[in-house]
Amino acid sequence: MTIRVKHTVAVLTSRDTQFKKAMWYPDVTLAEVIIDTFEKQASGNFAVPVSSIETLSMGDIDAVRGFYLETETACKIRINGSLDSIDLVPSGSGFSAKLFLEAELDSVIVENESADTILNGVFVFWGDPTA
Repeated sequence: MTIRVKHTVAVLTSRDTQFKKAMWYPDVTLAEVIIDTFEKQASGNFAVPVSSIETLSMGDIDAVRGFYLETETACKIRINGSLDSIDLVPSGSGFSAKLFLEAELDSVIVENESADTILNGVFVFWGDPTA
């Protein structure tokens, strides 16, 4: 199986609302990245009980190269055993918080800090079958 990951940069920074005094704009070499070579994926749903953590399963992927997670509840994500976390917070009621990473991953831990709400979400890992 091959998974295609495609990014397009669409950021323009300016000092005025008409964008006449552009401070930064995407260069053609930065505008698009396409990566095709992933042979395995592992995905599923997760439910983290209140005030608990869960390590997400990477299945049989030996060399994980990317990750996507989506949840409707605020949570903390710890990557590769780090003590620092990424705080995911939906932007409002009815919205989802999403995290997409292209990186070498060893572990992903999801932490539910809520004292009264179960944390539900979906995730996908992708990568090569061997390192």
